Amino acid sequence: MAWPRRNKYHARRCEADGYRFDSLKERARYTVLKAQQEAGTITGLAVHPSFELLYTKTTRACYVHYVADFLYDDANGWRVIEDVKGVKTAMYRLKKRMMKEIYDVDVVEV
Repeated sequence: MAWPRRNKYHARRCEADGYRFDSLKERARYTVLKAQQEAGTITGLAVHPSFELLYTKTTRACYVHYVADFLYDDANGWRVIEDVKGVKTAMYRLKKRMMKEIYDVDVVEV
């Protein structure tokens, strides 16, 4: 009998409203944002939006993208890109810096 594979950071995957979340914390944040959208505090809630960070078309193609947890417009009309973090890996820190350089946006960590 094989044991189910566990997450390296002890996060448990889960679902809500047809979306798959990497952790219970991320799902909890989704329920808060969904309630805020229904109340009219935020608009345009998107789950797991993807951003292209690097693409080269040479003999060795390289494609790097960043998938944020949430994207929405706040009450002031500002676009917010949010990421629910437990552990900030080196790859995440690199992609966050690339988001700032390419798109000039700060990723908000919850």
